[in-house]
Amino acid sequence: IAAAVLILMWPVTFGGKLLLPADMLMVMQPWQAHAKEMGFDRVQTPFLDAIQQHYPWRKFAAEQLREGNIPLWNPYMFCGTPFVANNQSAVFYPETWLFMLMAPERAFGWSALLSLIMGGTFMFFFLRVLGLRRLASVIGTLPFLFCGFLVGWMLLPTVRAVPMWLPLMLLAFEH
Repeated sequence: IAAAVLILMWPVTFGGKLLLPADMLMVMQPWQAHAKEMGFDRVQTPFLDAIQQHYPWRKFAAEQLREGNIPLWNPYMFCGTPFVANNQSAVFYPETWLFMLMAPERAFGWSALLSLIMGGTFMFFFLRVLGLRRLASVIGTLPFLFCGFLVGWMLLPTVRAVPMWLPLMLLAFEH
C-alpha cells in the first residue's frame, strides 16, 4: 500500500514538483503582467483555494508555531480575522505540524503522502477486521486510496483529510 502511494506521490515528494496549482497565480495581478515572459500559456489545475487559502494559511501557521506562538489571530486578512477559530486553518491537526519542519510548498506533497498512507493503513485494518484475507485487504484498500474523489481533491488538505479517518471510524464501530 505504501509503495503504491509513494509511486503516485513521487513527483511531489522526491520528483521536484509541487502539489500546488501555482499556475493559478499567473491569471492574477501582479503575476499576470509577467505571464508571457515566464512562458505561461494556460491554467492546468483551476483550484484557487489551494494557492490562495491553504498555502498562505499553512505558511502562517508554521511560522507562528515555530516561534512558539499559537496563531489566534491572522493580521494579514482584511483588518485581522480569527485564525485558530477557523476550522480550515487546521492549526492543531498533526498534518499541519509537518509544515513547521519543511518549506510549505514541499510540505503539501509530503503531508498528502502521509495522509494517504495513514488512510490506507486504516482501511487495510478495517478490511481485516471484516474478515478479508491479507491480499484481499490490500486489493480492497487501493480503490479507496485512488478513487476519483481523493485524487481529484488531493490539492485541498482539509477535504483530503476527512475521508482518511473514515476507515478508522468504521474500524472502531466494528470493535
